[in-house]
Amino acid sequence: MEDFQDSRLRASDEDREKVAETLRENYAQGRLTLEEFDERTTSAYAAKTLGDLRSLTGDLPVPAVRPQPVPEAPPPRNPHQSMWWVPFVVLAIVGVAVVSLTSGHVHIWPLWIFVFLVFRGFGRGRPHNRP
Repeated sequence: MEDFQDSRLRASDEDREKVAETLRENYAQGRLTLEEFDERTTSAYAAKTLGDLRSLTGDLPVPAVRPQPVPEAPPPRNPHQSMWWVPFVVLAIVGVAVVSLTSGHVHIWPLWIFVFLVFRGFGRGRPHNRP
C-alpha cells in the first residue's frame, strides 16, 4: 500500500493482498502471535476501506523491500553461427555431382559419409553454439 491519504477510499484486492503479505512477513519475524496474525489476516480480507487496512498494520514496521534477482539475459544469437555446416554440405553435393558426371555412375555414398560426419559433430558440442 503506497498511499493511505484518504481512509474512506475503497480498498482493492491488491491493497488487501499487500496488507496480508505485510502481516505474513511480521508474523514470520515474530512480531505477531498466531492468534493476532489470524485475526488481522481475516480482517484484511474483509476490509472495505483503506482506513480499515491501515489500522491492521499501524503498529508494525513496513517490511524492507527485498531486491529480486534480475535474470541474466542470454547473449544474442548470431544466426550465421548455427549455419556453419551449409557450405560444407553444398561442397559435398557439388563434389558428388562432379564425380557422378565424370564417371558416368551416380555415387551418393560419399555424401552419406559426409553428412554422417557433419551431424555427428552436433552431439559433441562442436562448432554450433548452444546456450
